Amino acid sequence: MPLTVSIPDLRLPETFPVLRGTYWPWRAVELEQLAGQLAPGAAIQEGGLWHVGRTERHLIEVYAASRSFRITEVDDKDELERASEAGLERDKAVERALEYLAPFRPEGADLTVIDVVDSTVSVSQSPDQEPRRLVVSTDVCLGFTRKEVAFVGPGAKAQVSLRADGDVRSAYLMWRDVEEIDTVPARSADEVATAFGSMPGFARLTDDTARVEVTSAVAGVYALPPTERQDLFHPAVELRGTVTTEHASLGFCTWVSAVDPARLEHWRRAERRSPSPEILVA
Repeated sequence: MPLTVSIPDLRLPETFPVLRGTYWPWRAVELEQLAGQLAPGAAIQEGGLWHVGRTERHLIEVYAASRSFRITEVDDKDELERASEAGLERDKAVERALEYLAPFRPEGADLTVIDVVDSTVSVSQSPDQEPRRLVVSTDVCLGFTRKEVAFVGPGAKAQVSLRADGDVRSAYLMWRDVEEIDTVPARSADEVATAFGSMPGFARLTDDTARVEVTSAVAGVYALPPTERQDLFHPAVELRGTVTTEHASLGFCTWVSAVDPARLEHWRRAERRSPSPEILVA
């Protein structure tokens, strides 16, 4: 029989907002202000997909197609010399991350803490020695919501990586300003599961040959990578889990349309908006 797919604990609203991205090129004064906030002394040079600035300690990358940036330490100091036995406590890390991002927080969007994890390395002086676990940074991972609707996908998120003393090792914020132009009815959970189960990769699988376990399901609107301009945001469900066959068990992360795609064609045609993201399962 065909492969059975169920999505436990999926909560869908009655409607999703239809969001239009509001785009304008970065102005020179905006880049100058951003450089002063992130790394005083940096001068951000306008380029193609990225505008780039440097100091002796930092590299700044600003994404031309969205209101997004990334900053990284690039000095020649040994990472292991600055690693520590333990990272920051969770509450301190979250407080410091939110404090750092406060000047860049987009208007009309709320930051939500998704996870706090330590980036670690294992070091040993010889093959016979038990490795030491050192924490390079404590990473605070955040997502965005707008009026209780989450953004999913690679283009709406933030992260701040902190050393044990609270200094920022690296950070990024990925975002586009949006405006709501309408609403669209949501699919049911069963309709989302059916669309997911109809993926080409599942076509030859049956309940006798495979098992699909969905471990996480988040409904929201899909944000394209920050290097791409986005005019219309497609409602989607982000699914994570595993597919197990007799040969292997593989993890997946995919996005399934949370609405009937035909219901968005009006706005795509009327305003010459971009097509549905190719990665989206319709």
